[in-house]
Amino acid sequence: MADVQPTQQPKKRPKKPPPATERADLATLYCLQATARCALDGCAVCAHRICQHGAPGRPLPPPQRPESCPRVVDESPGPDLGQLYGGCRVLTVGDGDLSFSVALAERGECASLTASTLEPDLETLQREYDGLDVRGHARRIDDVRYGVDARRLSFDESFDRIVFNFPCLPVSDGKDGNSEGSGKADASAIEENKALVRAFVRSAVPLLAPGGEIHVAHKTKEPFSWWGFPCLVSHALLTYRGALVFDRAAYQPYANRKARDRKSFSAIDAVVYVYARDGAGAPPTLPPLASSNGAPSPFYEGALPPARDVVTSRRVCRVVRLDAELMARVREASLAAASASSRKKRRKKR
Repeated sequence: MADVQPTQQPKKRPKKPPPATERADLATLYCLQATARCALDGCAVCAHRICQHGAPGRPLPPPQRPESCPRVVDESPGPDLGQLYGGCRVLTVGDGDLSFSVALAERGECASLTASTLEPDLETLQREYDGLDVRGHARRIDDVRYGVDARRLSFDESFDRIVFNFPCLPVSDGKDGNSEGSGKADASAIEENKALVRAFVRSAVPLLAPGGEIHVAHKTKEPFSWWGFPCLVSHALLTYRGALVFDRAAYQPYANRKARDRKSFSAIDAVVYVYARDGAGAPPTLPPLASSNGAPSPFYEGALPPARDVVTSRRVCRVVRLDAELMARVREASLAAASASSRKKRRKKR
C-alpha cells in the first residue's frame, strides 16, 4: 500500500499587531472645542478624528463618511474660523478648487484674504477641476492671484497667516508620494515633496508679519508620516507651536484635493502643523509649548472645560489640548451613541 502523504496545511499569515489608539504627540496636540464637543455628543466621525482608530480595550464604533458629521448635515460648522483667523491678513497657497479660501472669505472674519493658485488663469483652473464650480468659488473671493508657485512666493504685502493645505506635487506628474495605482510609497516622490515643503517655507518666512504663522495641513498615516513632520519644517526664524486636529466640518464648503486632481481624499487622520515667527502681532493659534514665567495659559488644556468661554484680550479661545482622559470620554460617548442607534434600528425592524 502506497504511503499517503499528509495534506500540507497552508501557512497562516501572522496577524498584524493592532494599532494604538492614542497618538504619540499628545503633549503638543490640540483640537477645536467644537470637534471635541461633537465627539462627546456621539459623532463617530469626530471620535475617529480625535482618537484615530480603535484597539483592544480602547474600542471605537466603525468609521463613517465625513459627510455624516452632524455639523455637516445641519450645515452649521460653528464660529471656529472667525476665532482662528479673525482680524488676520491671510494668504492661502495651492488651494486647488479655491473652496478652502471660500470658507475663510465667508466665515473667517479675516482682515484680508489672498488666495493663490499655480494655474495661470481662471479658465485653466476650471479645466483642471472640470465638474466643480471653480468660477463660482472665485467670485466669492475678493483677491485671487494666479500663476503663484508655492516654492517662489513673491508678494508686496506681509501676512499674519500663510496656509498650505496638503502640499504635494501634481498627481498628473505621478509625484503625490504613491506609486500610481498601487497605493505603495514612492520614495523618490516623497523626497521631491519634502523639497517642495522646504522651498515653500523658505519663500514664505520673509512674507510673515511679526508673530505670524505658517499652517501646513498634512495626513499622519503611512506613507505620509514618512515625510518627517513636524521636524521637516526647520527655520531659524520659526518656532514649532504644535498641531491642531484637522476638522473639515469647520471649513465648509472645503473639500481637500490633491494637486490637479478633482477627487477628494480621506483626511480623517490629518493635523495642521503650526509654526510661528517671533514678535507681537495677531493672536496665536496655539499656546506656547511652555510658559517662561509660569503664568497659566489662557488656552484650554486638559479635559474639556465647561461651556463658558475663556476670553483673552483679543478673542475667545476655543482649542482643547488632547489627553488620555478626554480621549477615553470620546470613546465612551461614541460607543454609547452607536449602541443607541443600533437599538433604534432593531425596534424599527420589528
